[in-house]
Amino acid sequence: MKLFLLSLFLILSSSLFTGFTSCETHSHSSLSTTDRSDIEENALDDYWYQGKAEISRFELQQARYGEIHKGDVIMVFVTEDFRTDIQVKLDNEANKEKAINVLKLNLVREFPTGIYDYSSMTSVFTPAGDYKTDRCLKVTNSVQEWCGHVFTQLNWKEGKKYEVKSFSYFEADGDKNFELKAPYLEDEIWNIIRIHPKNLPLGRVEIVSSTLFSRLGHRSLRATEADGLLDFYKGDEFEGEELMEYQLIYAEHNRTLKIVYENVAPYKIQGFQEIYRAPVWAGGEILTTTAKRTHTVLSDYWNKHSLKDRALRKELGLKE
Repeated sequence: MKLFLLSLFLILSSSLFTGFTSCETHSHSSLSTTDRSDIEENALDDYWYQGKAEISRFELQQARYGEIHKGDVIMVFVTEDFRTDIQVKLDNEANKEKAINVLKLNLVREFPTGIYDYSSMTSVFTPAGDYKTDRCLKVTNSVQEWCGHVFTQLNWKEGKKYEVKSFSYFEADGDKNFELKAPYLEDEIWNIIRIHPKNLPLGRVEIVSSTLFSRLGHRSLRATEADGLLDFYKGDEFEGEELMEYQLIYAEHNRTLKIVYENVAPYKIQGFQEIYRAPVWAGGEILTTTAKRTHTVLSDYWNKHSLKDRALRKELGLKE
């Protein structure tokens, strides 16, 4: 009943908008329909194709250097046209036939450590309609702090492979180009949840840890084994009704990722936790990073860039 009412509400509200784009209006195809009911499919399509992005702010408690640091996480989910031949956003309508709809996530994480700041952004591009693969087509990650900055890009190739380009300020990392066989990427889990959580990898899986985790720990990007678990959320850290919890448990890294989300379309993320043992030089203690959703808005934010629009940051719990 709740799912039906949600679908009805979204269908009625969607009549106020036409198209859905990050910067320009474009046509759309239905999001991945594998094992989805008509009600669920309509609710998702009405939500994602209404001319706005979903922007959520999370209160962050980030584990770093053996301590917990306060910060912010911003998740921006939006659909857009994406050229599959060169894997970039479509800007020229003359190339429309070369593009498909994707769900894009921009995940921003910012937190200070002592006197200096960390800032990271991960972008994930996942097909939102019929395509020859439902795997994410591209992932980029950048990390900036006062010592320097690093950048990683993964581009999907045929045969469960990614072409990886990695650039780093640090000598041990350096600049690298290589090919990576990856059945799954941790970075794409967020989009799988938002499109169709029944497609989440379960059981023992080969998966590549997130680009941010790899960068912060100066670890090489490679596939490793993890156990994927899905169950009703039974904790009290995150609030909400009908919540689900997805876990990835990495024995090799001694790390667990937990993502809590609503069990009705559009499957909003309520929060997440990363639990791992700090390196010996940082104390070797088990630390937990926690992010709790505090605000969510739907906005055509790309049109709100004037000084008067700074007041809108309050709607996300951000400083002007």
